[in-house]
Amino acid sequence: MNYGVDRYKRPYPISAEEERQHEREEHLQREVVRIVRKAAQYFYPQRQTQVMNEGWASIWQPNTTWAIVSPAYKYGKLIVVEINR
Repeated sequence: MNYGVDRYKRPYPISAEEERQHEREEHLQREVVRIVRKAAQYFYPQRQTQVMNEGWASIWQPNTTWAIVSPAYKYGKLIVVEINR
């Protein structure tokens, strides 16, 4: 089945103007990738910090919740309130 690519067909010749145009487009594409990469590098530490904070929160949340709930549970004064999210 042919999906629009004929690998046995020779490519048509490119004029000098088309080649220069292709080089300019390639340069612009590289420049756009460079700019996007620089922007991503700026935000990378913030993303790392967010992931680290969420990781620590997931570790400490059950411990702090139990420290708060434990005394009330111990003396039978625990009131369960359902929170709809």
